[in-house]
Amino acid sequence: MHRSGPLMVILLLLLAGGAEVCAAAAEDGRLAAAEIALTEGIVAFNQGRDEEAVARLRESLARADRGVTRYWLGLALLRLGRAEEAVRELEASLAGPQAVPAELRPEVKAALAAARTSGEVQPSEEAGFVPGFLSIDRRPALDGTLTLSAGYDSNPNLLSEELSLPPAPGRKPVSGKDSDAVAGLGLSGAWHAPALADGWNTQVSAGAYRSAHASMGFLDYGEATAAVHFAHGEDPLGTLTGPLGSARTPFGSSRVAVLLQAGGSYSTLDGKSFFQSLDAAGSLTVRPWRAESAEAAAPSVLTATRLTLHVQDRSFFHEHEQRSGGQVAGEIAEIVRLLGSGIEIRLAVLGGDRNAGVEFSERFLDTGIEILLPVSRRWSVRLSGGRRSDDFDDQRSNLFQPGIGKPRRDETLHAAAVLTWEIAEHLRATARAGAARRQSNVAFGPSLPDLADLGYRRATTALGLSWVF
Repeated sequence: MHRSGPLMVILLLLLAGGAEVCAAAAEDGRLAAAEIALTEGIVAFNQGRDEEAVARLRESLARADRGVTRYWLGLALLRLGRAEEAVRELEASLAGPQAVPAELRPEVKAALAAARTSGEVQPSEEAGFVPGFLSIDRRPALDGTLTLSAGYDSNPNLLSEELSLPPAPGRKPVSGKDSDAVAGLGLSGAWHAPALADGWNTQVSAGAYRSAHASMGFLDYGEATAAVHFAHGEDPLGTLTGPLGSARTPFGSSRVAVLLQAGGSYSTLDGKSFFQSLDAAGSLTVRPWRAESAEAAAPSVLTATRLTLHVQDRSFFHEHEQRSGGQVAGEIAEIVRLLGSGIEIRLAVLGGDRNAGVEFSERFLDTGIEILLPVSRRWSVRLSGGRRSDDFDDQRSNLFQPGIGKPRRDETLHAAAVLTWEIAEHLRATARAGAARRQSNVAFGPSLPDLADLGYRRATTALGLSWVF
């Protein structure tokens, strides 16, 4: 009987702690929803959809009362000719603990001057404010990412568990049962030139990556890449993506956006030259037409179709030289973004033709899905999965029975999950997990009856830390 008092205290403390955790999670979700609504409101304002902008910004204010939200709401109201409401919101943006930052105050005061001296639908230029004069694009001309990762690979040799290959001189045999720890270091950066008068945006990017294995040094991989990007059009996230990476565009939602890319890469394996490529690529993003009138309902879903073409001249070195040749690949992707939640879904079909030595010429087809799930203000999960088939052209692709067996055919299932935590404005942590399973029709011949094919299973995990500058 006397012990029930301390036990009850412990239970109450545990319940209180659980309540605090739940409250913190709810707070994160509320702030994340406010951020999403704010971003959507700003994008709508920059596209001239002022009624929609007002609705989204009020939605954000209902979740988190911040000066920057009231500032954008004031701009939208001002452009709608509702000057008195605009003055109230702009004045409120300058007050309180959540007031706009100091660097925005001159622009707020300019907007206030316009609102106080003009009741017209369009605020006057003479008042010192031009509609839409303040872009949300304050990204620097130079940016980049430095990434450090460490992880585990269950099958870095990409071999069947039953298969063991003879060793190279001075090395141990390799097997599909061998696993290893691996670390990686990557650095990428880009310079964004000022936009040209005709709407084209130019970007030059470069990157380098190096991996190091704990016990399989012969798989240590290094890579250097460089590319130039030419983008035209707008994107809701301010970025267009192509085979050679991403390029910055103005925020917006133009019906058509174009990205042209050219570049190259050079890689090493075990410190020796392994592969180099010359690349040309392009992508076309098309969004459906919709009415922009004030009476039109604000959309809850944004969709886009992206067509991509990638041409490569591929050169391998040393014993891998027979893989050299050209490759042409095309992709069609449908991108769906759910407004209000920030969820993004991407469905894609990639197909291509690789021209190389007779053992390696092939056609391939990869279908996949990718889903981005914002969990809270600083946490997100990206899930992906797909199926790839590789159909080789010649019987000699069956390396163990060249000229006798059927041309090689591989099927690979792959899936991955990435958890991202934005620790601070420029610091992010990631946890990754991936799995792949390949099946192949390559037979090893009567001398090895127990080995059915070149299939394998592989699982990878990694933790990463990135500094974004």
